[in-house]
Amino acid sequence: MKIASITLRNFRCFGDSPTTVELAEDITALVGANGSGKTALLIALTRLFGTTQNMRTIRRSDFHAPLGAATDDPSAVELSIEVILIFPELTGSGEASDSVAPAFNHMIVDSPGGDPFCRLKLEARWTDDGTIEGHVDQDLYWILTAEESVPDDRKLRVTPNDRGRIQVYYIPANRDPAPEFRSAARNSAGRLVRAISWVQGTRDTVQSASEKIGDTLGSELAVIAINRLLQERWDELRDDYASTNAALRFGGAGFDEIVRDVGVIFSYANGSESDLAGLSEGQQSLIFMALV
Repeated sequence: MKIASITLRNFRCFGDSPTTVELAEDITALVGANGSGKTALLIALTRLFGTTQNMRTIRRSDFHAPLGAATDDPSAVELSIEVILIFPELTGSGEASDSVAPAFNHMIVDSPGGDPFCRLKLEARWTDDGTIEGHVDQDLYWILTAEESVPDDRKLRVTPNDRGRIQVYYIPANRDPAPEFRSAARNSAGRLVRAISWVQGTRDTVQSASEKIGDTLGSELAVIAINRLLQERWDELRDDYASTNAALRFGGAGFDEIVRDVGVIFSYANGSESDLAGLSEGQQSLIFMALV
């Protein structure tokens, strides 16, 4: 599966006239002058398929503002971002691929015997509701027709499960990209671990060991003293009537929290170890690509 094209309307520097950018099948490089929309296009992809809810959220500043106007004062109240997905692995042409087309049920063709493709369109509307930021409504739809004009009955909301099948990883061109690479690599490793179907015996063993570690550390006299002082200060400061206890907690509270806090460790021949922070920027980008 590949993104064949992206069409933007009233998104950031792209105005009311729809602009379509075709993406090459092998590699796409965006070349242009400063302010020509390269970053805006990449951010548009994250609004569709970002890895966090924050990336997928349309903001007031995403709406197009005319040249010379403040970026937080949009002239457009509606924007759209549309992508075409193609599936080379279904056509039987080109080099063999290890990928498998996701089980989307909304493929369309535009001619007899034509190759199937999917259309997804993000629509957003900004409303001045009297607050500083205003209110933004946004929806992601399957477009069930190949025609340019799309009636409402040919749009179907994309389910979270289908949306999660496509993910765009965007590493901003920061002067210090290392934190971005480390975060992206940890997120990628975490997704792989969460996809594992753990046997119940493993879950029980880890849960028992976690509870034992917490009890052992909590039995230290210094920890007991800290917890006692913490509870006293908490009782003095809280103003509700509910009885709550405050105490230090070591490690995850259970199996799910432990496996969620996953990282990548590198072992060397001399017996030493390092995490992602111990790698060069180039090496961090390579391990990120390996995980993705």
